[in-house]
Amino acid sequence: MVKDKLHKAAELLIDAQNRGDRISLLPSSLRPVDLIEGYRIQDIVTARNDIVGWKIAANSKAGQNHIGINHPIAGQLSGSCILHSGDTAVMAGNLMQAAEAEFVFEFSSDLPARKTPYEVDEVMSCVGHLRIGIELPDSRYHPLAR
Repeated sequence: MVKDKLHKAAELLIDAQNRGDRISLLPSSLRPVDLIEGYRIQDIVTARNDIVGWKIAANSKAGQNHIGINHPIAGQLSGSCILHSGDTAVMAGNLMQAAEAEFVFEFSSDLPARKTPYEVDEVMSCVGHLRIGIELPDSRYHPLAR
């Protein structure tokens, strides 16, 4: 039952993305009950993409307060989301109309999943390069404000 719910929620998001539309909210019967379900929906949505990296959002208290949470959140980046120096970004249809400067950590080795959190030194030992990037955030939800 939960698996069906998660797949239905993912399909609504995928359909909205494919049409270039926004949705108000997921129907209450399809909303994730916790962060784990939310990440499972995200995994279903992104399974069709070529994942090339990860991002962390809401890593400050101000960012968390802005979206009504109390912790950072992670998201996958697909190859279609990456532009390189000299590329042109199209902002048509982007509700947020924002650009955010970002630190981009390029890892030289993987950090396999494990039950205990990694220490900062362990993570930093796997960083190969630090680059500067620009994020053009957008949302599948409308209105954007909570």
